Amino acid sequence: MQKLRISKEERERMYIKEELMRYYMYKDKIQEIQNDIIQFKQHYQEVLNNPHIGGSIINVQKNNSEKQNIVMRLEYQLADLESNLKYYESRIAELDRWLSSLTDIQYQIAVVYICQYQCKDAYGASLELNYAQDTIKAYTDRILKRIQKKFNKIF
Repeated sequence: MQKLRISKEERERMYIKEELMRYYMYKDKIQEIQNDIIQFKQHYQEVLNNPHIGGSIINVQKNNSEKQNIVMRLEYQLADLESNLKYYESRIAELDRWLSSLTDIQYQIAVVYICQYQCKDAYGASLELNYAQDTIKAYTDRILKRIQKKFNKIF
């Protein structure tokens, strides 16, 4: 039995399609992280303004190092959130760059059928776009090929 080998070009088109299908997931993730950052900054200010007064009669806090450690941990957590936000924003910027290379019709089909409908409901996309289902499916392959052709370094 011989293994089926997919060409590099086909793998690139599959990657482009999968990334476009993640477009709204990335958008949602950006919004979620932005909300997390806002909440985290509020929590950060509360911790700084109202430090934990711990200890007991036996174990009294002797210096301010615990507070510094808390600040460092909070800074690292904030940096992680901001790093994640930058990653997803860069993914959206790249996908927007890909989408900007398309014609108006291709752009509409890419955003609605590939990004929104996840290539699963050609009928729903056809109703929304007022194009035939066959047209939408044919354009999908053209869209992927155009992006692949315009951007030599997909990976």
